[in-house]
Amino acid sequence: MLIAKSVCFSLIVLSGMSVGAELETTADRKNDILGEHSLTLPAPIRRWDCALPLGNGLTGGLLWGEGNELRLSLDRGDLWDERGNEDVHSPDRNFQTLKATANKGGRSTWRRLFMNVYQNSPWTKLPGGRLVVKLPAGKQTETFQLDFQKATGTAKFADGTQADVFFSATDPIVLMRLPKGSSFELIRPDAVDSLGYPDPVFSKAENEVAYFQKTAEKLAYAVAVQWRDRGDHVLAVVAMTSNNEAKNPLELARDRIANGLKQGWDAPYAKHLAWWKDFYNTSSVTIPSPRIQHHYNLMKYLYGSGSRSHAPPMPLQGVWTADGGLPPWKGDYHNDLNTQMTYVAWQAAGLVDSGMSYINYYWDRLPQFRKYGKEFFGVDGPMVPGVMSLRGQAMGGWPQYGYMLTAGLWNGHAFYMHWKMTGDDEFMARRAYPWLAEITDALLSLAEEKDSQLKLPLSCSPEWNSEKFTAYIKPNSNFDQALLIWATEALEEMAAALGKQQDAEKWAAVRAKLGPLLFDEKTGALLVSEGVPLSHSHRHHSHTLAIHPLGILSMHQSDEARKAVRASVRQ
Repeated sequence: MLIAKSVCFSLIVLSGMSVGAELETTADRKNDILGEHSLTLPAPIRRWDCALPLGNGLTGGLLWGEGNELRLSLDRGDLWDERGNEDVHSPDRNFQTLKATANKGGRSTWRRLFMNVYQNSPWTKLPGGRLVVKLPAGKQTETFQLDFQKATGTAKFADGTQADVFFSATDPIVLMRLPKGSSFELIRPDAVDSLGYPDPVFSKAENEVAYFQKTAEKLAYAVAVQWRDRGDHVLAVVAMTSNNEAKNPLELARDRIANGLKQGWDAPYAKHLAWWKDFYNTSSVTIPSPRIQHHYNLMKYLYGSGSRSHAPPMPLQGVWTADGGLPPWKGDYHNDLNTQMTYVAWQAAGLVDSGMSYINYYWDRLPQFRKYGKEFFGVDGPMVPGVMSLRGQAMGGWPQYGYMLTAGLWNGHAFYMHWKMTGDDEFMARRAYPWLAEITDALLSLAEEKDSQLKLPLSCSPEWNSEKFTAYIKPNSNFDQALLIWATEALEEMAAALGKQQDAEKWAAVRAKLGPLLFDEKTGALLVSEGVPLSHSHRHHSHTLAIHPLGILSMHQSDEARKAVRASVRQ
């Protein structure tokens, strides 16, 4: 299973960059840190982004701390502020204005309507808060350990005792087994104050701390923890709820906690372990390199802890939003690489429940995508924003990619691959074909035929030349061309499988008007666009999309194709 590391602070960077920094410290420490099915880090862990990630798809937590203080940074996938500023609703914020400013260099309008709406709008993923556990005096944390197969975090102390934490895979609660004498505090992130919300309502009792937060919109959420002495330890139960589930989220949190305390540790933990056993029994991969094997196991664990069919898919930080501040890059959904490459590996691994989070989300957002297509592009069909909120709103950012044209085709690759890996013809007929066909029809309505070839009105290659005007390149870039070629071939294949002969002929005719991929005559490597060889860092390397994950340019096709793949990878 291969998951690409994004240039943004994605799920993979959380494990790969921060933990990687720990792994590279000294050779002897590597041997202690790398277990085949676990990750062990020495205390202290003073930063949330070097913490151990735990989660059950909808909720997540980062375990870290030092001395006799443990910290659990809490997050929940549906906590979002969806407000845009006044420019978001401007009638001039549309594709016609974007084209005009891109072609004529109207930088001030371009920046205000398409770029600054990102930074100057309140919309953002919201952090949940931090639970601080003060251990009895004299307890000193020596190591933190994450057991992938048990999905359990452990803090081991100098005196030989330990604390354990798991986010139940079957119940919407977090259970903690801690030393007697531990005390608890909840901290609501100060950065939320910048959003203009009412003050949170904190409540404290002998065995509970909680807070309730209203936002500027109708969303409200609650975080609560209760604890009880259980012989030689303290059992603490945490719940994080929102009014997406119940009118009174704090009451719901308390009900869930009460049920958790009643069950105790053993029964919920047994159900939790059984779920994870089934998860790992789905598939396995053996890799001769211990470090790559460890990375594979960690990534597979992150699918189980960060993505479930009943919850939103993983945005840039997954369910591990920044502690103490608002998340980098708004914690949004980047559809110019991040979402697609985070969800590129689940099909082959058979992790259907994790992957259906992605499929369900994009299927359910079709009404919003149709609205975006109509209001922004003026087309009668759905378009997928390059950068978007949980609701699917176009958030802007770098305009070339925030409003890119072909994002939806790449999202559609997951629908197609689910059909190819499962052979589920009903899914293909009911979801994969209709979704991709509608997205492709809307996109093609923007294309023009020039010299017998279909060309898009604007083209880019995420994230070539960053936010510069030179990021707009001559249509069609190899990135856009690869997606158009792949999509029309996939649609022809699915139409034929459905017995839709007219549809199959339609898609074949479109494919015939697309022309070939573009190669450098000198090196044989893929170009970024016509006349644009790879001359500096591409950030996303999306000009090579035809090779992976689309697979329409392969080492196995011909000697010429083999040379092109090798030249592109070498370059």
